[in-house]
Amino acid sequence: MDQTSKSTLLIIGPGPHILGGVSVVLQHRIRLLQQLRPDMKIAFVNAGTGGQSLGYSLRSLLATIRHLRKALREIRPNIIHIATGFSTIRSIVRDTIFLIYLRTVWRFKGQIVTEVHGGRPQVKHAWFFKKIFSLSDRLIFLTNVQRELFARAVGPLLYTKDWDSFSSLLPNTVTDERTVTLDTVEGLLDKRWASKPRHLLFMGRLIAAKGLLEAIALLARLDDSFRLDVAGEGPDVERARHLAVSLKVSDRVAWLGRVEGSAKEALLRQSFALVFPSRWPEGQPMTLLEAMSVGLPLVTYPGVDGVLAEMFTGLTPSPVAGTVEEMALFLRALAEDIQLYKTLGRSLFRRFREVHAPEVVGERLLSIYGVK
Repeated sequence: MDQTSKSTLLIIGPGPHILGGVSVVLQHRIRLLQQLRPDMKIAFVNAGTGGQSLGYSLRSLLATIRHLRKALREIRPNIIHIATGFSTIRSIVRDTIFLIYLRTVWRFKGQIVTEVHGGRPQVKHAWFFKKIFSLSDRLIFLTNVQRELFARAVGPLLYTKDWDSFSSLLPNTVTDERTVTLDTVEGLLDKRWASKPRHLLFMGRLIAAKGLLEAIALLARLDDSFRLDVAGEGPDVERARHLAVSLKVSDRVAWLGRVEGSAKEALLRQSFALVFPSRWPEGQPMTLLEAMSVGLPLVTYPGVDGVLAEMFTGLTPSPVAGTVEEMALFLRALAEDIQLYKTLGRSLFRRFREVHAPEVVGERLLSIYGVK
């Protein structure tokens, strides 16, 4: 669909007050679109949170539909972008209901783009995916894994549309006001490698599934020249503290709490490497992208279904390790070889600029919308 005239876009998804990766991604996307197409009118409807109880979820759904109806009347969008996730059945049901409401109740005739963020499509939810497939004009996936699992769940219905043009991959990005060049990265890499002691950074939600305990265990496999800075909040922090004591590394761990803004920027610029031994079903975590955007060397697990390994396919050296011991070996090698260290930092920065840079992602999104 070619939207050559001024377009009005309505985005439905989690609002900025909701802590979570999808909310952050949407705020980046909105800023990008405002920069690239200042003439585009953009409105936002908060999709709400599911909550713990079914009653709360139903009330949240009804409130969102009321706000959606008001937005449809007032701004008259010609493009609607639904940001969904397949992490829970409630989010799948909720966004399927939005599509049914838009097409059958409101009889919306414009373009509907449905974007899948977190989670993995499962065949047991095939009825909902078939509805999403039928009622959307375009589908956006974060990874090839999601795209292939969705296709498998939809089954033969897939062949009723041109799947290659109907579905697209759109990577995550991070945006801010800084200007980072390859020369900047070169200078940062020299300073990071020369700095002693060497500070490893774990940043994110402090839960076991995100790799917090593995990060502590990793430190115990490294000599005293390494330290670990833990940035974030979460329910497993005390468990991790006890593990650090039992492994006799508590004096080498700094618990920083939640870190944002200039403090986060300083950590990303000063740390020796980011460690990300997550077993959570990740998509493309902001933490990894933030590290890549400033050329910070990192080491990560492959991720569930290999989605994190997919981010780094073809990089040499590869920052993907399968175990804590492999991570330790990799970090020792980086600490002993400045050329290996700098090669990794440059490669990560180049991958970010080629695939995840704001302008690259923004233009790709406009192309999906059909906006010139």
